[in-house]
Amino acid sequence: MQAELIEKENLNAIRFINREVLSNPQDIVSRAASLTRALILGNAHQGKVKLKFKTENNETLSVYTTVWTVAENYITVKANRFIPIHSIMSVEF
Repeated sequence: MQAELIEKENLNAIRFINREVLSNPQDIVSRAASLTRALILGNAHQGKVKLKFKTENNETLSVYTTVWTVAENYITVKANRFIPIHSIMSVEF
């Protein structure tokens, strides 16, 4: 599925979907592991990843950015923007 690439500075204007976008429990576990890898890449090497996510309107978007923190429900990316984990469909390295 093709996703429009947006700038990280535009994340504050996005209204994220309010439900889990992944239905398979194994995919949810895999996403958590990928976010941890992205966190290490971002903090140790300032490396970027492509995050694909869903909006409130069920639109698929992506952003190429550095992951700075991973919390229980949200991640923080460069420029202090937040993305709810349940809205993230994939992490590409």
